[in-house]
Amino acid sequence: MSKNISIIGGGLVGTSIADMLLKHKVERPDTPEISISIFDPKEKLGQGIPYARTAENDFLNDIATNNQPNNRMSYDPSDPDAFSRFLNPEAPSDLNNQFSSRTKIGEYANEKIERRIAQSGGQLRHVRSKVTSITGDSGRTHVVKTDKDEHFHSDIVIIADGHQYSHAMPELEGHSQFFGRYEDLDRAKDVLEHDPNGSVIIRGTSQSMVDWLRLIDAVGFQGDIYAVSRRGYIPWEFRPEDHPVENDSRSFELTRMTKLLGNHNYTAEDLISTLNQEISEAAEKGIGRALVYSKAINTISAQAQNTKNPELKSFFNFLTAMYGNPTPPASYNLIKDLRQQGRLKIVQGSCGPENLQKAKTGFKVQNVSGLDDLNIQAVFDAAIYSRDAISANGKVHSPLLQQLHADKKIIVDEESARVFSAGIQKTAGLYMANGPATNYYKWGIEGFREKNDQIAQEIITTLCNFE
Repeated sequence: MSKNISIIGGGLVGTSIADMLLKHKVERPDTPEISISIFDPKEKLGQGIPYARTAENDFLNDIATNNQPNNRMSYDPSDPDAFSRFLNPEAPSDLNNQFSSRTKIGEYANEKIERRIAQSGGQLRHVRSKVTSITGDSGRTHVVKTDKDEHFHSDIVIIADGHQYSHAMPELEGHSQFFGRYEDLDRAKDVLEHDPNGSVIIRGTSQSMVDWLRLIDAVGFQGDIYAVSRRGYIPWEFRPEDHPVENDSRSFELTRMTKLLGNHNYTAEDLISTLNQEISEAAEKGIGRALVYSKAINTISAQAQNTKNPELKSFFNFLTAMYGNPTPPASYNLIKDLRQQGRLKIVQGSCGPENLQKAKTGFKVQNVSGLDDLNIQAVFDAAIYSRDAISANGKVHSPLLQQLHADKKIIVDEESARVFSAGIQKTAGLYMANGPATNYYKWGIEGFREKNDQIAQEIITTLCNFE
């Protein structure tokens, strides 16, 4: 009897899991027949929020770039050239160390899943509907309901609705000079071109800050840019030549950091300073920063997550923030150039709706250190989307999980929130999968790909053991 699998969300996560399920089914001949439905109302699969074309202008669609080189963006670990080959079939290796726009990843994922659907013999299909609820029936299956009043009985449900817009500043949404979604690119271009010598604020200093900076620079804006964040961490330069595949993070030891941790008498700043020494020493051996961060995280992860030591927790937060914040050389150089010109100013502090008074044109800043009474032409929110379906503090971001939580179908306590934020949780046939941004144990797409593969393998094993 065929087993039904519903995947909620047809972005990078949902399509990759579908691909992996079919792959592992072939590897396990005892697997029962399966029918996989990917639920996504969009016309094209594989193109979630970060990877979709949202602007009318193709130039704007290519503003946001991947923060890893092309040879780290393949679905298949055994075929690292796959994405480069999609971009340039004749000479893929020429592109391996280059960085492409995120929309290209969406196009790559779409081509791959459409080919899979065509070759699946009916085992895989795209249901162009929005899932509105997931409920249990009298057995051990789930009922997936859609906005078209469709009902699908499923033995396995995988929630892969991926990145959600954070709506971190709902009070400003709808203001003509506030920009918090990639759909705002065209409108933002118009505002910047209208007054190219004004001042703007970017709320946040992470990867999305880079996206807005690239837009601001591309349209010829010449005014001041204030990037405000609590920690003031900015992206670091990811150079592919510093991170060759053969240099695994286990090929060196963090002797200074390990010794300091053993003394039990340190501050977070002590640990950060020691780690920077480790980074310098690793660089002399040709080992890149990302691998040092990864090694450090693996070294202290279990200890940091169970400690009551605020200094160790603070250091671990620094590590995960920095590990997930690389940027291509071109973007890094843009940040450096803008800072050297005095146009980009990094401000450590917070800037919420309460700090932005609506003015006749734009906003006036209130109670932000060094920026009081500053007239701002536009505000760009770099906290564009939440990266976890459930964050480590227990906040539920995924709309479907919010409902399941309200219905007490899942429990959100400190432990389950931690497991969710790591990328996988299952409850009676209900699985949850996160995307690339949630993982800090491996860099590039590797960790995301690995976790999705684990989910797929576990589901196939479960189906083989169904009575």
